[in-house]
Order: sequence, then C-alpha cells, then structure tokens
Amino acid sequence: MIKTIKILFAVAILFFLERNCCIAQTFTNSTTTTCNSDFGTGPNSLQQKLIAVSGLPSSGLTAAGTVLQQINIKLGTSGCTGDLSTYSLTLVNAAHTQTLTIANKLFSTTTSSYIDVHYRDNNSLERLRDYTTLVQWDYLPHSIGYYRVETAGSFANFNDGSDPNGNWILNVIENTSTEVSFQKIDLVFGSQIFVYDYAAAGSTANNDCSSAYCFDLTGVTVGTNNGYSVTDPHYPGNTVNSCSWNGANNNSAWFEFQASATTAYISLSGISVGASAQETQPIIVQAMPTSCATPTLVPTGGCPYDYTKNGLSYLAVNSDPYNGGNGISDNTEFNLSGLTVGQNYYLYIDGYASASSTFYIEGLSGLANCVTVLPVTWLDVQASCSNNGNNITWAVANQTNNKCFEVLKSTDGNTFYSVGIVKGDGNYQSTKEFKFTDNENRISFQTYYKIRQIDFNGKYSDSKIVYCQAGNTKTITIGSNPFTSSLNIINSTGAINLVEVYDAIGRKITEVINTENVNTLTIESYNWQGGVYFIHINTNDFNKPLIIKAIKTVE
Repeated sequence: MIKTIKILFAVAILFFLERNCCIAQTFTNSTTTTCNSDFGTGPNSLQQKLIAVSGLPSSGLTAAGTVLQQINIKLGTSGCTGDLSTYSLTLVNAAHTQTLTIANKLFSTTTSSYIDVHYRDNNSLERLRDYTTLVQWDYLPHSIGYYRVETAGSFANFNDGSDPNGNWILNVIENTSTEVSFQKIDLVFGSQIFVYDYAAAGSTANNDCSSAYCFDLTGVTVGTNNGYSVTDPHYPGNTVNSCSWNGANNNSAWFEFQASATTAYISLSGISVGASAQETQPIIVQAMPTSCATPTLVPTGGCPYDYTKNGLSYLAVNSDPYNGGNGISDNTEFNLSGLTVGQNYYLYIDGYASASSTFYIEGLSGLANCVTVLPVTWLDVQASCSNNGNNITWAVANQTNNKCFEVLKSTDGNTFYSVGIVKGDGNYQSTKEFKFTDNENRISFQTYYKIRQIDFNGKYSDSKIVYCQAGNTKTITIGSNPFTSSLNIINSTGAINLVEVYDAIGRKITEVINTENVNTLTIESYNWQGGVYFIHINTNDFNKPLIIKAIKTVE
C-alpha cells in the first residue's frame, strides 16, 4: 500500500505549494560558436544570445498562471573544455525590466570543464560552484538532475506584469583569452512546479519504512534525513542482491513509489554541500509484499554502481581513490528496468557517516499516482445549530482500523479545536451514522465544524467543513472539498450576497456578486493552480464573512 496522502500533507505546507505543468513551452537558441573562439578582448568580454519567445500571455507571467519553470544551458563539450571559474551568466527578459543572475562564476576551480546544466528555482537545490573541487571535477558535465540559480526564488522576479513575448537575452561574461563553445540555451515556461516540501515542514515520519513518503509524477518531493536516528532496524545491509552500495547503518530516510510500467526514471538532486565527497548513499529496493521487513531485492538500475544505467558520473566518483569509493555528494539518477507493474519500491537514502542532506526527488516516468485506501468513506456531514445546542451528524461507510472520531470546532473557519470524541468501530464494512451534540457557547454566532477520523496507529483524515449559525438550521457548505475543475458552494440559507476567493498568500482570485437565493453556486476553477484557497462568503446576517478553507487538487 502506498502510505502517503499528498493532498492532506499539502494542507500543512500550503506556503510551499507549487504545481506541475501538464504542457510546457520550450524556446531554444542552439546556434553554436566555434571552440576556442574569442568572445572579445580584455577582461569581462561578453557574448549575447537571443532566445525568441512567443505565444505566452501578453499580460505577463504570474504565479497563478504561466511562469519560467526551468533554464537549460550547455557550454562546451567533452572535446572543448575551458576554465569556467570566470564565467558568469545572466538572463534578461523580453521587456528588459528584469535581469536574473543565473550564476556568478560557474565553478570555484580553474580546472578545464564543460557543462550541460538544468536550473530550477528551489531553495533545496544547490549551486554548482558550492560543491567541493573533487565533486566539480567528478560529475562533468553535471547533466543529471537540477541546480539552482544564484539566488533562490529569483525566477519570480519575472512575474512583473511585463509582456514575456519577444527576445530574451542570455549574457555570457568571462575573463579568458579563448572560450568554450556555446552549445544551447532552453527557456521552459509553464505553470508552477508542484513541490511537496516535507523538509520545510520539519517532518521526520519517514525515518522508518512503515511511514515512507510516497512520490509520483504529479510533482517534486523534497525531504531530508536531518535529525533522523543513526541506526535503522530495517537497514538492508552493506550488500543487497549483489549490490555493494554502503559501508554502515547511518541516518536514513525512506521514500516509496509504485511502478506503472516496467521501466522508470527518477532523479535525485539537491544533495547538501559538505566537506566530504561522500555525503549520501542511495539505493532502490523492492518493498516487501505484506509487511515492512528488511528489503532484499534491487531492481536493475537501482544499485549506485550500475554504470550502464546511471551514467559515467558514478564510475568517476566511485573509482576516485580520494573519495574512497562509497557515497555521492552531487546529483544522481536511477534508470530502472525490469520492474513489476503494481509493485511498490523504496528509494532508501542513507547518510554517509551520519551526514545530513536535503533531497529534491523527481519521478519523470513509470510511476503510478500516490493513492491510499482510506480508513473510512465519508458519505455526509451536517450541522444543525440552535441556542439549545449544536447537533453534528455524519455518515461513513467501510470503516478500517477506525479508532475514533474527533469533533473539531472553529469560529473563523481556519483555527479548529476539539470539543468531543466519538468512538469508532474498528473494522465495520457497512454504512453507519454518528451524532454529537455541542453544548458549548449557546449564543448566536457562526460556527464551523469538521470531523477528524483517527486510526489506531495515530493517522487521521478530515471530513469537509460545514457551517451553521445559532437560530438557523440551514447551512452553507463547500460541495466537494478538495475540489478539482469547479468549486461548488451549496447554500440553503438564501442569505449570500458576495463570494470572494483568495489564494494562500492573500491574492484575490475571483469574486461573484448577486448570489442571494442561489442554491448551488458553481465557480469554474480549471485554470487555478493546485493548493489551498480561502472562500470568503458574505451574508446578509453578519458583518464579518464566513471563511472556509478549500483545497484545489490537480486533475
């Protein structure tokens, strides 16, 4: 069973949400220059490359729509290397309103180098020049995974409302007498990349395989092994299925995926910069069929020493006598084959000598979506409020491992607290109704409720949020929460006069007026990015709006 419900986790990390783009647009300049040609005379010589961009929204890039997702740059080749320690790269948008520093010096060392680098804008990634000298040498041309630009978060500077169509400019600034060849630059535009940032949330639940974080093709997963225990009871051993991959049982993190094809591709980036060139030891192993037991099987391509699958960078770093042959400290990949469709696999990451790191994990092919068998199936939740007490009723089907229900209450739709517990039925494969009466605060004001179902192992899932007010048994609710292509507001009060929708950082997305006496108000949301939204519902009965938190999922 895949154990992580990503949309529930997204509620806890709403400020770290980004989403994957279904259709990206790539604009390229691949007009090469001759190796060892001179960009100019004297220091700080300059070469400019224009990238023609068209077909993007003329109203400008925006976090809620189209953004710059990725920059790919290729300088030099294996037969054309040079001193890239003097090279700096900047990107200017078509309107010439913003300049992004991609890299202020590509390398810290003067060794002959060439690059084929993919840049993304995430603070869990590392700059190329920050790695040790040996790492900079061993992983040429650094084509695996992703690196970050000079300042994390600076892609957003392009979201300034200017027209992105036209010629963007790449400036290549250097201070050498002869230069490596220019090969290519790609600018990739699309919607925000969805990131499940477990590291930012401080979660350490995946310290054990029973709580492995699921990852799939819907977005990037960021995790860590910082603060994890240094011994793991399910450590596979130094050699697994003829794969000699490790030297000791250290602080490890567990990630899980399910194969949707016989082949899969996974990249692992953002390994934290440290003094050692052996920061991380990853492996992919097959999950046990019925329990979280020590894995014993490695699929083809899951061993870090599998050079034919994982690229020559492994051969270089693991044969380097200065590195000792164990562990990596830069980006890595897994080209897997021979997988069993429907089988679960672990990406197990062990910290060399207890070194901690962050991990930027992206599945690019062959992974099934993360799903979970829910402990209960929610059928309905209702709240009937009066000055004599508020009655909350709910119905569920197919209870599994269900310890209890916790009734949660709020006066603002945002902060909830517990007002009672109702015992569950463990395993009960039939429909059942439950009821709880809240006698707290029998005064006339708006009240929100939701029901939290809690497993015997402590995991939980929440129902939708319902609303009522004392003296009025009618309610206003979100018809489906989470929602997908449309947001439905079910109104039995007849009192709504204005609905406003705000995103997680307070920007108004839309508003609807003249909604009084509309039983079901449908707001189209197909072009909204996935994440958390706050629905402000203004009624004729109260001066303050009813605020309901709702979650948009990716279809």
